[in-house]
Amino acid sequence: MTQKEKRIKAIEMYEAGKSITKIAKTLRVPRSWVREVVSCHKAAQSDTRSIDFNEFCCNEELVKGLSERLLSVSEEKGKRRLRWSKKAIVEFLSGYMPERQANEFLEFFVEKEYGGWEKLREKVLGKDFSSPSRGPLWKGEKFGDCWEFDATGWKDAFYLLGMDRFSQFVFPEFVKVEGVKRRANYYNVEFTALDVALFFETLFLNWGVPQTIKIDCAKNLNAGYIREALDSLGVRVLLSRPYRAKEKYIERAIRTLKSIARQHDFLLEDAIPRYNSEPHSHFKEPRLYIANYEGFQGTRELPEEEIRFAFSEKRIYEDFRSEYIQWDGVRYQVGGLGRVWGVGRGEKRVVMAVRLLREAGKLFIYTESKEGEGLSWKGRSWKFLKEALPLYPVEVEIPSSVELKRLQVERKKIEKEERKLYARLSEVKAKKQAVKEVEPPKQKPIVNLTELIPYIHRLLREGKEVDEALWKRFQRAKERFGHIYKSELEDIQKMLSKDTPLH
Repeated sequence: MTQKEKRIKAIEMYEAGKSITKIAKTLRVPRSWVREVVSCHKAAQSDTRSIDFNEFCCNEELVKGLSERLLSVSEEKGKRRLRWSKKAIVEFLSGYMPERQANEFLEFFVEKEYGGWEKLREKVLGKDFSSPSRGPLWKGEKFGDCWEFDATGWKDAFYLLGMDRFSQFVFPEFVKVEGVKRRANYYNVEFTALDVALFFETLFLNWGVPQTIKIDCAKNLNAGYIREALDSLGVRVLLSRPYRAKEKYIERAIRTLKSIARQHDFLLEDAIPRYNSEPHSHFKEPRLYIANYEGFQGTRELPEEEIRFAFSEKRIYEDFRSEYIQWDGVRYQVGGLGRVWGVGRGEKRVVMAVRLLREAGKLFIYTESKEGEGLSWKGRSWKFLKEALPLYPVEVEIPSSVELKRLQVERKKIEKEERKLYARLSEVKAKKQAVKEVEPPKQKPIVNLTELIPYIHRLLREGKEVDEALWKRFQRAKERFGHIYKSELEDIQKMLSKDTPLH
């Protein structure tokens, strides 16, 4: 098909109500080319569809349904959010007009009724309105110069996501915690420092080590353990100010991800590939997408051993003289270091025990290297010495350090909940005792005449006193029902003093 035939076909499809995207896919041409052809056709035909749009505005059913959809909001993370999707609104308008006209009418209606999309959001959201993030990039910035990280919640799960600021690429790797209570203002509390460390380690191994990362002031992201690991790899850390969403591009990216997930009923992780494959109109510059980008020049490729060592758990013993190391209730056999080093009794034996995040079943023992060889940590050089295995056979498989930490956190939560319940039980018992002391004493039960003789018999057998009122009624009961309770009357007579006849 020649270029001229494509132009004619594009105009025919446009007049038939096809959208620009469908025309581009059918003819296998860029959408920008289709827009140019359509705009030239409009200029030649001097299109006057705005008059037709005014006629559509007279349709009360159409205007009412469209206004309800545009003004619908929902509560999320303590703020009001617009819940409509443009695709759903266009599908609604397609029942009244062709799809191409539906897109144009939507723009016309919003501009006429509300003064534009920004003013519509400002009117609906009020104080919760914030314009999209459009902060400037660094001069000469490229992939890997700055990665941003943030946490969010979606469908009873919490996510920790990362994004490269320059290419607007959201990493397919993420941290997900499911089955937690929704506390929209505290997403970060569900992630431990080891979760964050494993996340960073995975990204650095897959995508290289960035120059800078940008995070908020969350405790787990700023843990000393994390900062030390990043410093050892030469990664600079920038902190965004609290409640300044415009300072981080990932805030806007997360909102777009949730919008995609809502439209297609996706999980948040399913929306990431779609987000990465679409243009991101909320950014000004650069219009460069990861699908067309090659060569991540901003990242640094470091040896895998160095990255895993940086994010591993470490314990330094300045003068180690034991045969084993105990870590999280497990004893690891370390003995024989003196023979390996060849040191005397008076010399210090500096040891660093290292446990990798993915291998909690053994320790890696390092010793300080005076020659400067090996790996560097806190200004000191360390060389590998040996592996240390558990001293006694472990019946169950030792999980990774991350899983072990999560189990410990879960156990602490259960213990905390148990203490709260115990305190609540003690409080209820104290209130019950206070009410018992204040309320009047219970009255003695009123016994029917037919049951009076057995009742007095039981009281006397138990050694309890019988008040005068019961003895007065006892005479009547003996006259009327004495022939029934002969044995009880005989026992009562025996239990009473022989000198005191029955009344």
